[in-house]
Amino acid sequence: VERRVDPADGNVYTWEELACHYSPDFSLQEIRDYWDRCKVASRAGPERRIDPIDGMAYSWRDMEAFYYNNDFTLSAIVA
Repeated sequence: VERRVDPADGNVYTWEELACHYSPDFSLQEIRDYWDRCKVASRAGPERRIDPIDGMAYSWRDMEAFYYNNDFTLSAIVA
């Protein structure tokens, strides 16, 4: 099953998941057009998790770089 990355939230969706996610706000045609613009998710890409502070998806490397550069210690990031 093909999965694509939603640039709005960084999450990876199947067509059905994306359509369900956006159906309250957009027409099916608008969602199809959006799907066509989303990049196909790499199967070999790093795992991404949602940061509860900003709701964005980050890989461990992205999260570590962001918070370490903003005066957090590595032990605080891991906790």
